[in-house]
Amino acid sequence: MLPKELSDKYQVGERLGSGAMGVVVAAMDRNIERRVAIKTVQRPPAHDPEALEAHARFRREAQAAGRLSHPNIVGIYDYGENAECSWIVMELVEGGTLKERFDRHERFPITEIVRLMDQILGALAYSHARGVVHRDIKPANIMLSSDGTGGMMVKIADFGIARLENSSMTQVGTIMGTPSYMAPEQFRGETVDSRADLWAAGVVLYQLLTAEKPFEGSGYAAVMHKALNTEATPPSRISMTAPRAFDGVMARALAKRPADRFPTAADFAVAIRAAATEPADASGMLDSSSDATMVSPGNTGMGLPRAAAPVAATAPAGAAVTTTPPPPAKKPVPPLVLGGAAAAGLAALGLVAWFGLSPSPAPRPVSAPAPVITATPAPIPAPTPAPSPVPTPISAPPLPQFRSAAEALRGLPCSLLTVEASDSHLNVSGLMRRDVEPALRQIISSNRLPEAQTRLAVTSFDGPYCPVLDQLRALPQQLPRGQLLGTMPLQKGELLRFTLGMPVDRGGQLSVSYLMASGQAAHIVPGQAVPAGAERRFGDPGAGFAGWEVDEPFGTDLLVAVASEKPLFLQPRPRVENIDAWLAALGQALRQAEAQGNRVASLALVVPTRERR
Repeated sequence: MLPKELSDKYQVGERLGSGAMGVVVAAMDRNIERRVAIKTVQRPPAHDPEALEAHARFRREAQAAGRLSHPNIVGIYDYGENAECSWIVMELVEGGTLKERFDRHERFPITEIVRLMDQILGALAYSHARGVVHRDIKPANIMLSSDGTGGMMVKIADFGIARLENSSMTQVGTIMGTPSYMAPEQFRGETVDSRADLWAAGVVLYQLLTAEKPFEGSGYAAVMHKALNTEATPPSRISMTAPRAFDGVMARALAKRPADRFPTAADFAVAIRAAATEPADASGMLDSSSDATMVSPGNTGMGLPRAAAPVAATAPAGAAVTTTPPPPAKKPVPPLVLGGAAAAGLAALGLVAWFGLSPSPAPRPVSAPAPVITATPAPIPAPTPAPSPVPTPISAPPLPQFRSAAEALRGLPCSLLTVEASDSHLNVSGLMRRDVEPALRQIISSNRLPEAQTRLAVTSFDGPYCPVLDQLRALPQQLPRGQLLGTMPLQKGELLRFTLGMPVDRGGQLSVSYLMASGQAAHIVPGQAVPAGAERRFGDPGAGFAGWEVDEPFGTDLLVAVASEKPLFLQPRPRVENIDAWLAALGQALRQAEAQGNRVASLALVVPTRERR
């Protein structure tokens, strides 16, 4: 049933679809005998914020698409509202969607793939030039109709969550889109630009080439973890019909950092056409079999767990990386990868360090398995096809001082960094207080280190944990296992839960302390014998234990686990004590452990909490 304002002008036809956003019907414009599609939604009640936001998206679709007129974008003819509903009158596209083709397991020849992508990217180039970012490019929003010559013509639909430049309707922290097609910055709730659309278009290209999505999982969390932390399998390894030249195109299109992707839709289209025409035996692509860089960025947030003892704080965010070949050089000073504001996420990640107490061993890279969504990932290798007219990267300056820069970085105050240096590269990961960041940048700049051989994955924080970092920084670092469980940030009433694993080569005593911004340390696991290589889970309620419940004040706290082959402390520590007293006792215990050959390991996890996510 059409609104009364439309019933005189349009004759209703069949229903085309329905969903949470409303109903779509086919109709005939009686005046000019044109078939159209009319989407209607009911006006939301004033007390329903989710419905009001859905209605705002509906109006945004009309505003975004209404300013666009392109042969590959569904046209908007009219928009209106009354007391009961709102409506959009739009172009009727007959022929179905690309998703329907995928669902029928249809495959496309390379020539048709190039043709479809050229139309998709042409439409995106047009909308981006007019300040409209779609933010939900996916096969279900790519309509296909006949172009009159037997070929398919693309029509991009549904600008309902589009971002209009200079508009306040899209704010940082809002996560919107379809998970399998969302760029990493969308998962982190950051404001997106046109490069998020190019990521989604890259996912569509991947499906056209392989009939698979590059990042799949059983739910939102699984997809997010893969998109943030894993590399897509090169298309040529999945499909024998996918030219190897497309491997490099996909690597750049799906680069974790927006800056590493194609700068524009036009550049992306040029690379696709070049890859399609490149000889199969001389693709010139970087071998995609090389190890991928895995980045697990840190998390910051507000919160506090509490149970049996008060727990509150404001602490640093951790970061962990496993580094391999660096990305192509772009400019002399690489961007610093820093933690950002927390969005709804999976799990907090801590900076982790196993400490083998022995004379001056070389630091090794730090890694942790827990995923988070609040920090910007480090640069990811993004090979580009040789024939593509992408600007040539700036060549590295002569004789970069990697080792001298490493020494200076290790001396930075209020930081816990893992620095790996050689004559040809520098890898830096860890965390530091926010006001130390300029000093790090100065060291990188003054030593003229090229970005192509410099990898930074550093999270900054604001909090009172400098003495903790200074205590841990003096010890060599090794790889631990451990992660928080649940969705981060934790909210009021939820339980603090986590897993910890012992090194595979030794067992011993495992204890856990909870550090708070109030200056207290609560020792929530006083000591527990754990065999070598074993993993333990903590915080689940059981007989006589209700769990560590999150309560105010909210902030970002620090969980510190210490494992040693023999007990560190001769006398049990108080359940709650001043951090300074604990650090003094810990320092003395570590010195004794070194003298006795008692190897010690430590792991720090950031715990963000909020009243509500």
